[in-house]
Amino acid sequence: MIVFALAAGVLWALLIAASFRVYFAVPRLDPTQALASGCPRVGIVIPARDEEAGIERGVRSLLAQQGVDLHVVVVNDGSTDGTRDILGRLAREDPRLQVLHDPPLPEGWLGKVNALHHGAALARGDWLLFTDADVVHHPRALTSAVALAERDGRDLLALMPRFEWETVIEHGLLVAFAIVLVQHGSPHLDDPARPDVAAGSGSFNLVRREAYIRAGGHVPLRTAVLDDLELGRLVKRAGGRVAFRMAPGLVSVRMFRGNRAALWGLSKNVIASFSGRVSVSAAAGLCVAALLLGPPCVALAGAVHGDARLVAAGVGVYLFQLASLAAMRGWHRYRWSRLPAFPLFAATIMLCILSGAYFAMRFGAVEWRGRRVAVGPSHSGGRPGESPRQ
Repeated sequence: MIVFALAAGVLWALLIAASFRVYFAVPRLDPTQALASGCPRVGIVIPARDEEAGIERGVRSLLAQQGVDLHVVVVNDGSTDGTRDILGRLAREDPRLQVLHDPPLPEGWLGKVNALHHGAALARGDWLLFTDADVVHHPRALTSAVALAERDGRDLLALMPRFEWETVIEHGLLVAFAIVLVQHGSPHLDDPARPDVAAGSGSFNLVRREAYIRAGGHVPLRTAVLDDLELGRLVKRAGGRVAFRMAPGLVSVRMFRGNRAALWGLSKNVIASFSGRVSVSAAAGLCVAALLLGPPCVALAGAVHGDARLVAAGVGVYLFQLASLAAMRGWHRYRWSRLPAFPLFAATIMLCILSGAYFAMRFGAVEWRGRRVAVGPSHSGGRPGESPRQ
């Protein structure tokens, strides 16, 4: 059991080291970066479904952007809460905000992707920003991003925000996002021969309109659960250049509001990330659970059997894991009081995977915001080059 605890410690160290390597190696977006010339026109597209808790703050943060000519399009995708009323009031206050209510949802399309598709058709600008309704943007975020993309000749720029966690299951996503960060730090991001390696962020995906149209827009992504990352792949396959930057001081988001939303959101994302292969998702979840629960179990076994070496090994690895999670404060905002209970987060992760696996095997989908979302391959058979509706 000592070997098991030490192995867990080594694997954890490798994961955390890779995560921190990306965090410190990937440049941060400079908020003082200036545009080379002019005032670029940017069309902002926000899909919204039952977002009354955060949409006003998010939209106002975009309308407060400095140095750019804005056209903000919010697509209200069948909301049943107060989202419609909030958007109506905001649109009356600011003519730069246009609201599209309840666009038709064709068969075979996911609701969010359909909303993005309709929003992009309305949005005016040489650049398109795709962002979620609950994301809060610093006033210089958009100007700085466009300046960087224009300077470096990038067709898509994805920004990693600061994540905010509140409830128990939300905190369980700390480990998951350490893994996501590692995936975005690939050295092949600039390699055109590796179109599968790209970047995407639901919080901030800035795309040059020409590149978006050339890639086929959201038409090829009509069934994509991970539409943000798949858009990056589409742009890259179509010959575009993509980039990824850290922006914890410029963009922030509470990704899931509450335990239930975190449970279902992680369920669909994990299953979709393995293209619907439930067995692979379950195996990955078991590995994460063993990594988190292993050291406390070893320490507990040592205490029961009076073996001080087991106790020391288990507690030592646990403290190392706790310290490394605490060091993630730079790109996560969480509750310190809940952090020491992080081994229990393994149970929430497994619950997410098991619930997602059950719905995937029984229905081929998971429930998300009142709709069933298919969890098969994360992209459709559409071809780059199919033009979105203009």
